[in-house]
Amino acid sequence: MPTVDQLRGHGEQIIISCGHWQACIDTHGAQVLGLFYKRKNLLYYNQSDIGHSGVPICLPNFGPLDQGVFKCSEGLYSIGQHGFVRDSSFELVFRAADKVSYQLCSSTVSRKMFPFDFCFTVTFTLGEQGLMCDYQFVNLCENKIPLAPGIHPYFAVSEGAKINLATKARYANDNKLNYAVIALEDRLNVLSIASDGTIQYEVSGSPDLHLIDHGLRDTQLTIGDDTAIVITADLDSFNRMTLWRRAEDSGFVCLEPAYVKNGLNDDPLMIASNSAWNSSLGIGHP
Repeated sequence: MPTVDQLRGHGEQIIISCGHWQACIDTHGAQVLGLFYKRKNLLYYNQSDIGHSGVPICLPNFGPLDQGVFKCSEGLYSIGQHGFVRDSSFELVFRAADKVSYQLCSSTVSRKMFPFDFCFTVTFTLGEQGLMCDYQFVNLCENKIPLAPGIHPYFAVSEGAKINLATKARYANDNKLNYAVIALEDRLNVLSIASDGTIQYEVSGSPDLHLIDHGLRDTQLTIGDDTAIVITADLDSFNRMTLWRRAEDSGFVCLEPAYVKNGLNDDPLMIASNSAWNSSLGIGHP
């Protein structure tokens, strides 16, 4: 497995460190390529498939839009799955040993897909518990801007390792069944139910599930015998938690703070003029 200084993306890489933690971040997409604890990468990395590695940012939309079209009062615009931010080059605006900030502002290119003026800043900070990613999307327009954001971490899974997930969700939209609502226990094995309603599921197969009423700001994902990974996310910004694995033997599993399907068109967050959307994602150990 490559070390943190051997990771390569589509842009320029910066490494930040704190204690036992190291992270490598790419200017392309402000994408975390690797998050290392005691020299072990918690994230999946494939140099020949960077788009399915690390932690891509899905903005302004998570998932595909119906017919690939964003509909707004300004007209119809074509936006691909998971938006255009992950394919954009960011500018480095701050750098320290344990912290780095990148910025992406609207341009003639972005306005062809998303006809708004904005400035999006992402700040990555390493601490004793792991990585914190802070997001700020500022609306520079006179009108409101819709967003349906998502963050797409790929967590590394060793061959044959068991995967356990904690959630309060009992139902999910199943992408393999046209987004139909299904009972989670029909897809995942129930291991235990706590007094507060949190359920421990064993993940098997290749799920593609959008968990409904996930209900946990801090979500525990356990892979193999390793210490649990805790994903911290803002429930006000992300109304689904998506669980996805491409195949039963994939080297990754994704647990993604996300937004409902076609949310950019149907029921987006609305950012007022001269206001900002602020949110964060944490990845670390308990």
